[in-house]
Amino acid sequence: MNYSVSIEEREFNRKNTVSSKTAVIEFYDNEGAVVDIQEFAYIEMKTIEDMINNNRYVNLDYCYISNFTLQNCIQNKTGYVYIKRFTALYAFFDDGVDFCKAEFEHGYVEFALSKFGNGNVYFCETTFGNGNLDFSGVQFGDGIISFLSTKFGTGNVFFNKVQFGTGDFEFSDVHLGNGIIDFSGSQFGDGDLDFSNSQFGNGDVLFSDVSIGNGTVSFSNAKFNNGEIDFSNVCFGAGDVDFSTVNFGTGFVKFPNVKFGDGSINFTGSYFRGKVIVFTGTNFGNGPVRFAYANFNGNVDFSFAKFEDGDIDFSYVNFGGDIYFTEATFGQGTINFLRVNFGNGQLGFDNAVVDKVFLIGQFHGRVDMCFHSCNLLKFDSCVIHNLLNLAADHEVSINEIQFINCINFGQIQIDWIRNNVKKMIRNQGTTDYYSKAEQFRLLKENFHTMGKYEYEDLAYVQFKRCETWSKWRGENQRNIVNKLCAKTSSILQFIADFIGAYGTSPVRIFACLILNIFIFGLVFYRFGVGTEKLGYGLSAALYYSAITSFTVGYGDISPPS
Repeated sequence: MNYSVSIEEREFNRKNTVSSKTAVIEFYDNEGAVVDIQEFAYIEMKTIEDMINNNRYVNLDYCYISNFTLQNCIQNKTGYVYIKRFTALYAFFDDGVDFCKAEFEHGYVEFALSKFGNGNVYFCETTFGNGNLDFSGVQFGDGIISFLSTKFGTGNVFFNKVQFGTGDFEFSDVHLGNGIIDFSGSQFGDGDLDFSNSQFGNGDVLFSDVSIGNGTVSFSNAKFNNGEIDFSNVCFGAGDVDFSTVNFGTGFVKFPNVKFGDGSINFTGSYFRGKVIVFTGTNFGNGPVRFAYANFNGNVDFSFAKFEDGDIDFSYVNFGGDIYFTEATFGQGTINFLRVNFGNGQLGFDNAVVDKVFLIGQFHGRVDMCFHSCNLLKFDSCVIHNLLNLAADHEVSINEIQFINCINFGQIQIDWIRNNVKKMIRNQGTTDYYSKAEQFRLLKENFHTMGKYEYEDLAYVQFKRCETWSKWRGENQRNIVNKLCAKTSSILQFIADFIGAYGTSPVRIFACLILNIFIFGLVFYRFGVGTEKLGYGLSAALYYSAITSFTVGYGDISPPS
């Protein structure tokens, strides 16, 4: 805020505000051109001190006040300065403001449309009564703004459409009453924002349409109660955003269409007690996103959210309701769901675009992972109690899938052909053949339970082939004898695979039988097998080969010797 002040010896009279002197303030743009001229009633600090000390109504509407301080005001027994009634509508505070340890009377306290120029603004350890507090439309300069350890009454608190400068904004250790807390439409500069350890009452908390500069933002360890919490359409800058160990209360929590910068986003250990938590359409930027150890009691919706290239951590999270990532987009970062408790709710990734997803936990509810595309989907030590749905009604592009040490008590809905399951498991570059065999075994048993016997056969063949290759390579065999036995067994299994795909291909078995009859028929023909009745031709040799293969043995034909 660029401006200059001149005090003129002429009367100011506007809306019951009268002064013998007028403060004329010229406002400049960054190039030094005058963009506005405003006039205020000039009032000395000594006059304000007399109002406060004599318990009179303090009316600073349309006033210019320089270096406001309560240091020379009378304190009560608790060390606070009691202010009976106060209003400063459309005022201008210059050269710093110090309301520390002020105690405002119950009733309306108004700073609306005022300007705070050069210098810091302190409301530390201030106590506001039970009326409304209005800072709406205020413009702050570039100094520090501090409400550290301030207590607010049960009235509404309005900071909507406020323009903050580049200084830090301190709102930590604050106690707010049960009224509405409204910061909607405000603009913060590049200073740090600190709401840590603050306690919000039962009223709604509104931060919708707020714009925040590049400083860090901290709500760590804050506590919200039963009101709605609305961060809709907030635009965060490049600084880190910290909501760790926040208690979000039982109200509706809304973060839709929020835009985060490239700093880290931290919701570690936060507790969402409400029935609905919404992050729809939110852009989480390029920084890491951490929800580790968080607790969600209700449904969580990340539909249409966009995660860039930072890692996303949901480790050790407890979900109580449904979780949706419908049509969400994920960058090159890794998504971790390690040791997660998904509860009885659904988990959905319908049509989402992801790179890597790691899951460790128990699935008691339905899990829909019908991705649009996914590079790596890894289930590690998961227990499936309900339905894991990987069979989308559209073509799904999953490059690699892993089921490591998983237990299936429910159903894995996956289309062997459309999902190209063989390729997804065979593409594993970090697992051996034994691990691949166990994963195919899991799917084989799953298809058997579901009555999909054709897919069961296909999974069984891949299970046996991977098991055979595991034996041939000597995996899990520690001594030479065991390795030799494994190789011998694998040779027999290779033959079994060639003859009939481990008993799953009747056509191949029949073809091998016909080939066997034909080959031995040629051998018998070469050695003259036949009788005078049937002759000694090829047909007789094939006939003998057939009855030998089928173990019929009529005795009407035999070798000559």
